[in-house]
This record gives sequence, C-alpha cells and structure tokens, in this order.
Amino acid sequence: MNIREKLIEFIKHPRVPYFILRRVKNISVPIARFLQYGKSNLNTKKYWDLSWTQRIKDENSENRYLDLRKKICQIIKRDSNVLDVGCGSGMFMKMLRTELNCSCTGIDISDVSIDCARSRGFKGYITKLPVLPAEILKNKYDAITILETLEHLDHPGKALIALREIMDSEGILIITVPNNCMPPSEIDEHQQIFTIESLSSLVNHYYKVDMADVVDSGGIEYILLKASFLLKD
Repeated sequence: MNIREKLIEFIKHPRVPYFILRRVKNISVPIARFLQYGKSNLNTKKYWDLSWTQRIKDENSENRYLDLRKKICQIIKRDSNVLDVGCGSGMFMKMLRTELNCSCTGIDISDVSIDCARSRGFKGYITKLPVLPAEILKNKYDAITILETLEHLDHPGKALIALREIMDSEGILIITVPNNCMPPSEIDEHQQIFTIESLSSLVNHYYKVDMADVVDSGGIEYILLKASFLLKD
C-alpha cells in the first residue's frame, strides 16, 4: 500500500471522524478532497453521468432554476442560434425553443445528459472545457449560455477564451453562477466562488460586461451576467 492509499485508508477509518477533514479544509480544500476522494476535482465524466442519471429520474430537480431561466429568456432574442454550455438534460434549451423559437445546440461532459438532450431533438456533443468539439468550432453563435458551470472549473478563464472564438461579433454571452455562496469548502463539486465584482472582473478580460445582477431563484441567489463581443486591439 503506497502513501496515498494509506492516507485515504486512514481518513476513512471509522475511529477517525470527519473533523480531521474539516481541519484539513481550513488549510487546503484540494488536499482535503484528495484525502477523501483520491482527486482534488470531482467534476469527471463518471461523476456527472451518475448525477444526471439520478436527476433525470426526478422531474422536479431543475425547478429551482425556473425564475432564473425566465429572466434569461427576456435577454435572448427570438430565433437566435444558441449554444448552451453545460447543457445538462436540455431542459433550458427546450424552454428557449418553446418560448423563443431558438435553434439550440448543447455541450456537456456527461454522456447521460447529452443522450437526454438529443432525445429532446437537440444537437449535443460531449466535451470537457476548455476543449470544444470540432462541430462547434465550425459555427458562430448569436448567444452562448453557460449556466451554473463556471464554478465547477479549475480555470474558468480558459473556457471564456475558447467560447469567444465561436461567438458572433453581434452576439451575447450569458453566465449564471451562485452569488457569493456554495463555496468549494462546502460544495465538493465546486472549484470557485464568485461575487458580482469578481465575476465581472474575470469576464471583462475577454468580453464587455453589459449587465450583472442578482436573481433569487428557488431560494438561492444567482449572479446573472450578460456580456458582448469585445473587439481585439
């Protein structure tokens, strides 16, 4: 048994309570996760395949996003060509198609979620950000949505750079993330925590931030940010 295996076995011992993990988290969240799970970032294909297998069975699992998604539908223009990044089961794309007659394509890390999105009649591609599928790179999109996704990424800036290349010069980028809540120390699948100021500062490196606001949806506050194409110098 190597050192890593010994550490994992030690931390899982029934006489070693989770107060040890909590103490380690105060020093380093990635180390605490590694000790508990054997990896510092849980956002793998396997993790999300299991998560979406469970969510798809629960028809009410996405109800908490309803108010937030209604706000987004007020921003996106009718008949837009939309790329939904981290599309999940395709429920938001379904709303865009029904209410705004949008043509939607989704990308996600999970086979299960993409299979579900395809079953709803959408184009869907499996990828792990910041890599974009070749089929996506051929297109320019009127709107790109990346909802409750940036907080899961180790390097969100890299994803924003990649998405910039497929955004129409007249297009918009819409981002939502939890508002200064659900930090990595509390939510194991989260890698980032954002405020309006920190998210706007990040996005402003690659786009022009047009609007950033806080929206309550399902009892949780989210940041809703809209950005437009920023011409390169």
